[in-house]
Amino acid sequence: MAWQPAEWCHSRPATIPVAIAPASTKSAKPGWFLASVGIAVGLSTFVMTEPALIDLAIAVLVLWGLLSNNLSFRSAHGTPALIVAAFTVAQLISLWAPLDLTRGVWFLGVTLYLTLSMLFFTGVTSRFGLRAVQVIAVGYGISGVVAVLLGAFGYYVHGPWQTTLLLYGRPKGLFKDPNVFGPYLVPMVVYALSRLISYRRQRLLCAAVLLISAFGVLISFSRAAWLNCALSVAAYVPLRLISLRSPTERKDLLKKAAGPALLLMAAALVVASLPGIQDMITVRIGTNGFHSYDSERFAAHAEAFRTALSHPLGIGPGQWEFWYYMSVHSTFYRVLSENGFAALGILVFFLVASVYRSIRLALTSPSDSWRNLYAVVAACVLGLILNSAVVDTLHWRHLWLLLGVVWTSRPIVAQAPRRRTSVTPEQVSSTLKFGQVLDTRPQWSDSKRIHARGSSLSAI
Repeated sequence: MAWQPAEWCHSRPATIPVAIAPASTKSAKPGWFLASVGIAVGLSTFVMTEPALIDLAIAVLVLWGLLSNNLSFRSAHGTPALIVAAFTVAQLISLWAPLDLTRGVWFLGVTLYLTLSMLFFTGVTSRFGLRAVQVIAVGYGISGVVAVLLGAFGYYVHGPWQTTLLLYGRPKGLFKDPNVFGPYLVPMVVYALSRLISYRRQRLLCAAVLLISAFGVLISFSRAAWLNCALSVAAYVPLRLISLRSPTERKDLLKKAAGPALLLMAAALVVASLPGIQDMITVRIGTNGFHSYDSERFAAHAEAFRTALSHPLGIGPGQWEFWYYMSVHSTFYRVLSENGFAALGILVFFLVASVYRSIRLALTSPSDSWRNLYAVVAACVLGLILNSAVVDTLHWRHLWLLLGVVWTSRPIVAQAPRRRTSVTPEQVSSTLKFGQVLDTRPQWSDSKRIHARGSSLSAI
C-alpha cells in the first residue's frame, strides 16, 4: 500500500498497524514470476516427450529469474554447486570412449539440465521462502491430481486412450512409466498428511488430496512406490514429533494423526477390494513379494558391479543399454557402471548430505513452518533413496526439485515468523519528511541476534 500524506495519518486512530517486509533488493513483478513457477511445476506430469513442457518453461524462467533478480544465491550454495560440478566432471571423464557418442552426450546433457534445475529451485525458495514453497506445492498438487484422474480413467474406462494412459495394464497417466507415476505422488501424500495433522486450515482439502494421491500410489501397482510411500510416512511422523517443542504439542499431533491413519487404512481396504485392483495387487506382490524377472534384475546389478571393476572410470553416460540386454534398474548401479566409482561416491555423498541437512533443519529451525516442511522433505528424500536402489531415478524431475528445496538458504529458513507492529503518526510523518525507510521489524537482544546469526550462517 502506498504511503498517504501526513494529514491523513493524523486523522486516523493513534496507532497504525504496519507490516514491513525484510529488506531485499527489488525484483520485477515477483508475483508474476512465482505464478509462472507454479504453472511450470504444474506441467511436471506431462512428460511423454523430450524435452517436456516443464523443461522449456524452466529454461525461460531461469533467464527471467536471473535478469529480474528473482533468484537468490549465497555463499552457502557453493556446496551443492561444487558437488554438481564434480559430478559433471566425473561424467565427462567417463565419456572418453562411449559405444554411442550421440546417446552419451544427450544423456549427459539431460543429467546436467536436471542438476541445474535443482539449483534453480534453490534460488527461487531462497529468494521467496515459504511463499515459493506454497506456490510449488499448489502446482505440484494440481498436476498430481490430474495425473491420478487420468490414470484412473484409463484403467477403468476402456477405449483407445488406454494405449496412452496405461503401460502393461498399469496406470501411468502422461508419464512414461507407472514406476514414475506412483513415486511422483508420494510427496503429495506426505505433504497433505503434514498439513492435515499440523494445521487447522483447509483440512477438508488436505484430506481429499491425501486420499487421491494415496489412491494413485496404490493403483500404480509399483512395489517400489509402495515401499517409498511407506518409508516416507514412517519417517515423517517421528521427525515431526521430535521437531515439536513441547510434550503437549506432541500429544496433540498424535491425536490428530490417528484420524488420517484410520481414514487411510479404511480407504485402502475398500479400494483393494474393488474389481480389477485386488487381482492386480495379488499379481504384483507375487510370491513373497518377488517375481521371476527380479532374478534378472539382480543379475544386471551384479553385471554392473563387474563392469565397474573392469572400467573404474565408467563406460559412459547412457551406455548401459548398449552393454547389457536389460536396464540396470538402479540409480546407484547405473552411475557406478556408466560413470565410475568417483561419480557414485559424489552422488552418495550429496544424498547423505542432503538428508543430514534437511533433518537438522527439521529439528533446529526457529520457524515451525520450516521445521514441518523439512520433516516432509527429509522423509521424501529418504523414500526416494530407497526407490533409487531398485529403479533408475537419475532423470526424475521431482527428485531434483526436492533436493533444490533441501538447499534453501539458511538465513531464509532461520527467519522467525513476521509480526505486526504499531507505528505512531509522528513516526510516519517524520519518516516521510526525511525520506527514510521505517524499520519496524522485531528488535532482538544482542544474545538472540548473535545466536540467530550463528545458527543461520554456520555450515552444515
